[in-house]
Amino acid sequence: LVESFTSGDLFEIKARRSTVDQVEPLFRSGLARAALVIPEEFTRRLAGGREPSVQLLLDGSDNNTATVALGYAGVVALEVSRRQMPTSLSREGAPISAQIRTFFNPGLRSSAFIVPGLTAVILTMIATMLTALTVSREIEQGSMEQLFTTPVSRLEIVVGKVCPYFLLGLVAVLLVL
Repeated sequence: LVESFTSGDLFEIKARRSTVDQVEPLFRSGLARAALVIPEEFTRRLAGGREPSVQLLLDGSDNNTATVALGYAGVVALEVSRRQMPTSLSREGAPISAQIRTFFNPGLRSSAFIVPGLTAVILTMIATMLTALTVSREIEQGSMEQLFTTPVSRLEIVVGKVCPYFLLGLVAVLLVL
């Protein structure tokens, strides 16, 4: 089972732990995003013709990675089931049952993943794009040259143009939050 998971480029072994309680620190440190928990009686149950079960633990803080890992793990578990007991698969379903538990985002809600990035996009769009549009409009109308003749430095002009839109962007971010 472990060889099937690690034979491709999808999963790799980062660490081995003896208890399930030792997995969560690996998720918190970012070392692992998925953990395969194989109980001690797995081989005996498989050899005895009984349905063995394994548990796949996923780090749900990255919704996309967890969803992709869940899909790949299901395919790998089904393939291992077919190889181990091809005749019982047609009668009883998959002989290896996978139990999945997702840490940090159990429902795999995409809002926990997308909203923080959306705030950065809104702030960037409002602050940068509106400032660029304002400056380019003033250059087209010729009023920017008039600003350059004043005793104000070019940096102060740019900061003066960016600040109102930056504050407007912060208000937009607060509304999104």
